[in-house]
Amino acid sequence: EAVEVLGGLHASWSAAVRFTRDALDRWEKGSGGLPDPAVFAESGSGVTRRALERMARTIRAAGEVEADDLRAEFIEPRLGFVLRDLERVHQRGAGHGHGLVGVYEVRKR
Repeated sequence: EAVEVLGGLHASWSAAVRFTRDALDRWEKGSGGLPDPAVFAESGSGVTRRALERMARTIRAAGEVEADDLRAEFIEPRLGFVLRDLERVHQRGAGHGHGLVGVYEVRKR
């Protein structure tokens, strides 16, 4: 099951990063519209398509934002939020124990 969960997360995560990269290339070059999120999502999952649609809306809205560096100040933080949300959606379990750490000292007698 862990491989299945990580595989789904990997596919969604990679699709979001590649989509954003390709969309930014097109946007910055002024070479037409953005890639279609539904076609671009290789996993075909609704979760991935929704993540890509969020990034497409973000990139379209970037023209209305005043910033010195739109990528660094607006687009890349939104990509971080999308990736965090993908991680949340793909996780299994109750989320207990993520911060548990044990430190042991072994003494030889």
